[in-house]
Amino acid sequence: MPTAAIESFTAGNQALSLVLADEDAGLRSEPASSAHQWHLRLCRSGDVHLNADDASLPLRPAATAFVPAGTAVSWRIGLSWRRLSIRIEPQQLAELAIETGTELRPTALREPAHDPVIEHYAALIQHEAQRSGRLADGFLGPIARLIGMHLVRAYLSGEPPAAPPQGLSPAQRERLDSYIRKTLPAPIVIEQLAAACELSQYQLMRLMKRALGMSPQQYVQERRIDLAKKLLRESELGLSDIAFELGFSSQSHFTSAFRALTGHTPKTYRERHDLL
Repeated sequence: MPTAAIESFTAGNQALSLVLADEDAGLRSEPASSAHQWHLRLCRSGDVHLNADDASLPLRPAATAFVPAGTAVSWRIGLSWRRLSIRIEPQQLAELAIETGTELRPTALREPAHDPVIEHYAALIQHEAQRSGRLADGFLGPIARLIGMHLVRAYLSGEPPAAPPQGLSPAQRERLDSYIRKTLPAPIVIEQLAAACELSQYQLMRLMKRALGMSPQQYVQERRIDLAKKLLRESELGLSDIAFELGFSSQSHFTSAFRALTGHTPKTYRERHDLL
């Protein structure tokens, strides 16, 4: 099956490597390797299964699969997918273990799970690839080493990966709101909104649903209406001008959206606040 590598980086004489790649649907076999490997799924569509040691493990969106050295695997891919693959050879493992003060322990194939640290670095790598069209050694070198240190601690010392965050941090909420304010009246692209928080689209959707009970699109709509309220109270702009400023296709679209969230029309809302 052909692999279209978006970008790859190799450090430490091929002892530690990161590969961001797109792959077609189908069945792909990989022989046993001397390196430990981690594979993070970066797409949402289709089914992906990792087959190894007589087990078939589903790899869900944003989950990381750990493949210990010496394990032959095959992938059953329902649709084309994107993954971030990380390989660490034994020599590099030993160096990272000394550097982190970690005692390496025998480990085995485990159920794929969310790893927020790997997800975070993957979001940075994808954002840089989309922004500049390439991944420079100066950008990836430090990230590769940080990822390696995390993997040694989290997977090879007997300690489980850190628990995923339960919601957006205050700093991330501020970056979201700032991006929305600066981007309007242009359309808000969810992928770019996620990148503003250094998250993948899937991470952003999952964290917003968990913390706020809404999708990114719903959050954007609420922020638009909040900005509309401010303009209605504090400016003399006409309703059509406010609709344009906030990216609504028409004044009637603005009125419908405003009424849906507030129970009032923009005109009624302004009149009520003019009386206060």
